[in-house]
Amino acid sequence: MLLPLNIAEHAITTTAERSFLEALDGSCRTPIAAMATLENNNLTFLGEVLTPDGKHCWRRQQTVTLGTDGMATARALGLRLGADIKAEAGPLYQAHFGDDGW
Repeated sequence: MLLPLNIAEHAITTTAERSFLEALDGSCRTPIAAMATLENNNLTFLGEVLTPDGKHCWRRQQTVTLGTDGMATARALGLRLGADIKAEAGPLYQAHFGDDGW
């Protein structure tokens, strides 16, 4: 029923964005930004996380070429970049957000 409403480009970009939020245990109330765009089979992703006081910021940006399974590529990209930020933030992440994230 909803299939006619599905736009493949939007499904791929939102999958990358939501996967980034998932990796960081983020919600609509947390200082996380994610934006993905798709052009000529290249997915560009920009993700950013700030501490609640805005004193610390972590950012990742990457462009990948989509393979045969664009959704899987988008999901893997969002999860990996979110995990990279979580690992880099290390003790600061734990101090602000605990073991369960945001």
